[in-house]
Amino acid sequence: MSRSSSSASFFPHVRALAVAITAAALIAQGMWLLTRDDIEQNERHKVTAVLAKMYAPLEGTNWAASSLEIPAPDGSRVRWVRLDDATQVFVLSPWLSPAGYNGPLSLVVVAGRDARPIAVRVTSHRETPGIGDQFAHDDGRWLGQFEGMTAAQIRNASAVLNDQGFDIMTGATVTSQAIGEGVASALEFVHEFEQRYLRRR
Repeated sequence: MSRSSSSASFFPHVRALAVAITAAALIAQGMWLLTRDDIEQNERHKVTAVLAKMYAPLEGTNWAASSLEIPAPDGSRVRWVRLDDATQVFVLSPWLSPAGYNGPLSLVVVAGRDARPIAVRVTSHRETPGIGDQFAHDDGRWLGQFEGMTAAQIRNASAVLNDQGFDIMTGATVTSQAIGEGVASALEFVHEFEQRYLRRR
């Protein structure tokens, strides 16, 4: 068989493979576009259910009518929610913590007007299975220690660890510190927003 005839029989296979790969990519893109809204809606429902468990007054909140989205860094989302004339809270969801052992963790932080956390949850992570899951299924037992603390208190507690600081989850020092830093950065964001826009009210 000559070289030209083997080349001629090879190129149709390459073309067919290229067409198949392109078609698969287009189908995957189309499926993502078709399901994107459903995925986002499911994620919103999941977060709404988590928020209602974290802070009961948020249950049944009409987000469109009673909240304002605030631009936030790094793909995080922040909403200022006015529940009534006396109660306003910040919902930071997701708020990305600094890197844990295997990357950033996604947090939900509900903070009051005093820039102190009312409730904190971990909604997703890439930590070692079993270790990271301790935080994701915590329901406020370990995470509850941050409630009522200022950002400065959390940062100071993170520096001294168990001595006079917050408790570290056994076997997860790096993850514990990342969550503490994430909560502190969320509170600093809230404090800065309050100083800039709400103190004038």
